Amino acid sequence: MKNYNPKRKHFVYSVQRTGIVPVGVLTPIRTNIHSDSWFDFRGIQGYIVFAAGGAPTLDLITINIYDEGTGRQLFSQAMSFDDIVPQLNDLAATRASLGMIPHTPFYIPTGLMLRPSTVLRTEIVNNNIGGTGNATVRLAYIGQKVFDLLQPYESPGTSFMPFTYVADFASTLLAATQLTVTVPIQSDYDFDVVKIVASTSLRASALDGVFMTMTDLRAGYSFEDAQIPIHLVTGAPHWPFLPIEPIRLQKATGINVTLNNTTGGTIANASVAFHGYKIVG
Repeated sequence: MKNYNPKRKHFVYSVQRTGIVPVGVLTPIRTNIHSDSWFDFRGIQGYIVFAAGGAPTLDLITINIYDEGTGRQLFSQAMSFDDIVPQLNDLAATRASLGMIPHTPFYIPTGLMLRPSTVLRTEIVNNNIGGTGNATVRLAYIGQKVFDLLQPYESPGTSFMPFTYVADFASTLLAATQLTVTVPIQSDYDFDVVKIVASTSLRASALDGVFMTMTDLRAGYSFEDAQIPIHLVTGAPHWPFLPIEPIRLQKATGINVTLNNTTGGTIANASVAFHGYKIVG
């Protein structure tokens, strides 16, 4: 069990841009780090989809990341998107069966601590040839808000019981519909989330089609700065989402899970599972 720090909370900043044109135009995206906390930047997940036209490749999308507050950059030079979050499998059969190419997240070897109110700048270049489809880039910057740098970690407890809370969207998520489900946290014990997984129907849904947010009802705390594609916050097929550290949910409270189905089709058996453990003692 990982130690617990009450002044650190799971958070994801989103970097999203549509219509990135080919032929080497640099597209900067500036992410404002909230003023209420530091951000311990620990990982990246993402995907790219292309509009119709030509035969573009992921390998020709390059990315670099800068902390504008210090002038530091994350990579010595711009890297191919596919080298940052590699494809799990590029076989044609896998593409056809899943309708998408899942990617493994990139976990930074050590955290990059970003100051409150600084800016994280992401520079994206689409080096595909002219005539290929414009790119839509969706990135999730995974980490923790840190509200007190001096707060020490403490033991999460001495006795634990495995448990899973489930957000069940009444089996069906209608087309072009946004729906929120409240998951009550039972009154017996606090709960630590260590893994988040969506149902097969959601994980196999059209890439760039379903977006998600989560809110801790105890303090009205949102875990993301915007709606994030579900594949970036619940994992791709056979790859669950693993937060940097367990997400503590207090007993007798709850968590709201919102799904926004922007596709033209209904998604049956929609649910999101939060695997973890109750802190018994």
